[in-house]
Amino acid sequence: MKKLWLLLGLTVLASMAFVQARPKAKLIADPTALYEAYNEMYFLGALPKGSNHVLISAEEISCGIEEKCYGQTSQISRHQYVIQISPIYNDTLAQEEETMLHEMCHIRVWESHPDLDAKNAHGYEWQSCMVNLADHGAMADIW
Repeated sequence: MKKLWLLLGLTVLASMAFVQARPKAKLIADPTALYEAYNEMYFLGALPKGSNHVLISAEEISCGIEEKCYGQTSQISRHQYVIQISPIYNDTLAQEEETMLHEMCHIRVWESHPDLDAKNAHGYEWQSCMVNLADHGAMADIW
């Protein structure tokens, strides 16, 4: 019986290691083009434009204590940001698109309220942005 439990435990550990080490394919063919399209469609072109202002990365990211980190946006300087979209946790195109819109709402809030505390990242302004996107059909195929 001990051998069975040991075998089961080793099998679980091996499968977890395989899943963690397995690279995911990048689903969004051109994330910068998607950002630019969403900027025009849903933000009326109000967000910073071009790769000089917004760099989009599909590298694995660490968000501190969160278990799953779908995406993260960092402000480099005024009007300059890095959006990171995890290729591990965003395992469908719809999830990557939702993550892009989520991160774009952070940029929208920071552009509109540069003095807003980063601790309030998912506060009223951000939530209003997400609801506005949903009201305009941005989440129709996602939620």
